[in-house]
Amino acid sequence: MRVAVFENEITQVEGAFKYLNLRFYNNLINYHYYETSQAKPEELSWEDFDAIVIDIDLSKKSELDGIGLIKKIKEESPRSNSKLIVLTGHNDIEERLQSEGVNNIPILNKPPNFKMIYQELRQRLKLTGSSK
Repeated sequence: MRVAVFENEITQVEGAFKYLNLRFYNNLINYHYYETSQAKPEELSWEDFDAIVIDIDLSKKSELDGIGLIKKIKEESPRSNSKLIVLTGHNDIEERLQSEGVNNIPILNKPPNFKMIYQELRQRLKLTGSSK
């Protein structure tokens, strides 16, 4: 199982993902952490991931913010839309996403809530046949 996490403050969320991996997945999830939108290696396609977690605010070095990255993924790989999860500290993000034409993506608030992350990951991993 492979999960991409686009997050500029990796240390703030990494513990939650590691805990879920150990507790529920026997450490079978291979997380790939990226601080910028362009950090994903070209040899990996969006289809290579079972889930894609995106923070709306990425590093200042990032070419795209989270919304731009979501749009790019939808354009390059429409099938990957069901893999997307937004992780953010912004309370108003749902309205912002809708105004940008980005709908039907679950939004998880920071700090990470284990139960919510687990439920969303489990749903995405089931979609790809990788879940318990």
